[in-house]
Amino acid sequence: MALIECKNLTKVYGADGESQTHALSGATCSIESGEFIAIMGPSGSGKSTLMQIMGFLDHQTDGTYFFDGKDVATLTDDERAYRLNQKVGFVFQSFNLLPRLSVFENVALPQSYDFYNKKVKTKEHYAKVMKALASVSLQDRKDHLPNQLSGGEKQRAAIARALVNEPTVIFADEPTGNLDSHSGLQVMRTLQALHKEGHTVILVTHERDTAQHAQRILQMIDGKIAQDNVVQDRRDALKEGGLKK
Repeated sequence: MALIECKNLTKVYGADGESQTHALSGATCSIESGEFIAIMGPSGSGKSTLMQIMGFLDHQTDGTYFFDGKDVATLTDDERAYRLNQKVGFVFQSFNLLPRLSVFENVALPQSYDFYNKKVKTKEHYAKVMKALASVSLQDRKDHLPNQLSGGEKQRAAIARALVNEPTVIFADEPTGNLDSHSGLQVMRTLQALHKEGHTVILVTHERDTAQHAQRILQMIDGKIAQDNVVQDRRDALKEGGLKK
């Protein structure tokens, strides 16, 4: 059974009788647990919309989406919120770090769901944050503010935040878009290392060079997946450079 199964997903923005935008027009794909997938396509092709639906940030207009065997349309709001917080982690192009919080505090933010539901285990939460920081080699930056980090370090902090609840899937939306080539390679090295550890990674990018780090590339055109190709000449960032400060 596939971890993610999308069947004929459509997404239409705008009410009937108004000017409508068809972001998805029958997108179909299947992703197994432990895969590293890149979703590519020009601006407006639907790649970010597809990722948002897969990651419980949006609802499809039509079609079916199964996550770990469960039809997402049948989930209650609380069940969706739980999966959004516990089953998936997001990394965005703009980092989205809160400027007045330390790196440690930013990484700990997804644990607020546990605090809200009175599942507070201080030592366990601290250990999870430190484990996530260690996985991106940022434990010695835990007390720094975001403005004290380089661009690559900010993105690695964002990856640590995505990891802190030990999610099933890591979604990365243009994670190297604001970085220079060296910092971008560091981020891809981190994502490849996480994939090697068993994480499912789904990367949205418009850059062919970045997509070559994945195992498969889903090429989107006009809201559909036009091609699904195995990467024959896969880039190995783990052999192309380390995590330098």
